[in-house]
Parts: sequence; C-alpha cells; structure tokens
Amino acid sequence: MDYSKVKQVVNLTAHDVRVVGKDIITIPPSGKIARLKTTSKPHGNVRGMPVSLSGDEGVINDPPRIEGTIYITSSVVAMSLKRDDVLSPDTTDAGVLRDGNGDVFAVKRLQCFTT
Repeated sequence: MDYSKVKQVVNLTAHDVRVVGKDIITIPPSGKIARLKTTSKPHGNVRGMPVSLSGDEGVINDPPRIEGTIYITSSVVAMSLKRDDVLSPDTTDAGVLRDGNGDVFAVKRLQCFTT
C-alpha cells in the first residue's frame, strides 16, 4: 500500500491514538470498535490452575477495504486480519512513549502485520 495516498484514517479503538512525529497527531475514536471474537474451552489443569484452549473466530466490525482509507485497531485485531490497510499503535518498548507514571502517552509509529 502506498501510505502517501491515504486520505482518511479511522480509529477503530476505544481510545485516542497519539502518534509523535514532527508534531503530536491525535486520532480520536470513530465510535465503532473492531474486536477479536474468541472462543475458550477447558483444556486441563496445571497444579490446580485451570488452562483454557482459546481460538480466534474472526473480527467483529471487520472494516471494509476502501481506497485511500486506513484503519487503526488493537494489535490483536491487526495481527488477525494481516492487511496493509489495518494498522495498530506500536507499543513495543522501542515504539512507545510513557508519561511519568509509566502509562502510555503516545507512540512513535504505527505498525503493520503483513509481509
């Protein structure tokens, strides 16, 4: 995808996404949230601690492909969809900026999970 041609950025998370570059860009939530639909079933015990087998059953509010539009989602949604128009905030140690309390303030970049 040629990101220089993006005309619209849609935030499909419940939070403002702040990206620090030359300026701080804040992308407010769109009001629609993309979530991973998962299943869980008992899978045994480890020393008395229950273990569940979890599975991915797709994405709730999977965004449509629209030319010139990218979507910001959680990392688990972006990893599940593996699309170049679905990005997530890079919250790795190298990509995140934290405030004095250690809370995430912003990210330095967005990340994509396609090859």
